[in-house]
Amino acid sequence: MKKTRFQELIDDVSVLRSCCHFVWSRRSTYIKYMIVGVIVALIVAFSIPNKYTSSVVLAPETQAGALDGLSGLASMAGLNMGNMGQDAYTVELYPTIVSSFDFSLALSNIKVKSSEINEELTYGEYLVKYRKQAWWMYPVEWINALYAMLRPADEPLVNVAGDEKSLRYVTKKEHNVGRMIQANVNCAVETLTGVISVTVTDHDPEIAATVADSVVNRLSNFILEYRTRKARADYEYLSAMCDSTKKTYLEVQTKFADYASKHLSITSPAHQARMNFLENEVSLAYSAYSTMVGQMQMAQAKILETTPVYTVIESAYVPLYASSPKKVLILIAFVMLAFFASTAHLVYVEILSKKWNKREA
Repeated sequence: MKKTRFQELIDDVSVLRSCCHFVWSRRSTYIKYMIVGVIVALIVAFSIPNKYTSSVVLAPETQAGALDGLSGLASMAGLNMGNMGQDAYTVELYPTIVSSFDFSLALSNIKVKSSEINEELTYGEYLVKYRKQAWWMYPVEWINALYAMLRPADEPLVNVAGDEKSLRYVTKKEHNVGRMIQANVNCAVETLTGVISVTVTDHDPEIAATVADSVVNRLSNFILEYRTRKARADYEYLSAMCDSTKKTYLEVQTKFADYASKHLSITSPAHQARMNFLENEVSLAYSAYSTMVGQMQMAQAKILETTPVYTVIESAYVPLYASSPKKVLILIAFVMLAFFASTAHLVYVEILSKKWNKREA
């Protein structure tokens, strides 16, 4: 006979009551396991060094134009039209730039200083010298150090002719420092708004804020150098041409003035033709010089036009509280693990083992 919904609910309540009775009747075992779980959780939570996170939030410039308007409408619809422009480094690529090994390795040279450190050193030196980690990682570090001592020293790559190769060579130390910086520095971009968030995590709150500010400055300089590269090259070329045309104009003007001053009393047709020729040369030289000056000013304005502008919504500040580890979450996780472990132990001891013993008997 099929059970009704009410009878199924009664059966479920009976099963739940039996489970609660099972847990309550063996509460001493659960309490012991949970005490052990709390102790282990506290040991783990306080063994992991605190990490502090400092963040900077930027809003990029809004570029005018029909294509930019279409890009904004397309981004609202979930489409990406960032590659339709001439800019190779769109906002969506900023996280890739920040996470690149070249960018991370460049950050190792910035100067950092903290109230906990009595010396001023680079960020790479700080990571190597003052990096903190849990106590259970020290055996791994000792094994790696022993392995590094047994390995031969790094040597530069050379070809058969004995010349150094053009390939870039990175030492083991630089590789490790770059990877540590990549783990500490993060950049994210919101798809719809284009807001850029740069976060830096470190064991020292002051250094985290210093590095976050340096990351933003270096990223801004990187994009500035790229965006204005062609405009600056045009400006330098036009500036050189302007100096050349100015020099030519002054030479022709001096030549005309000398000739005119030496032949004031001569009114022959040949003299008049020579004067007209020199006067036309001065006019042409001045016209060329004036054109170059105008083009140079336009190139200078182009540099200002292509210079990216970022609005800092939230600047880097020294965090007051650690962002990790989450001690409460660790405690809850270990308490739950202890509860499940004690339940598994009781089920095995009081149910499964008794069934197996009965079968053997």
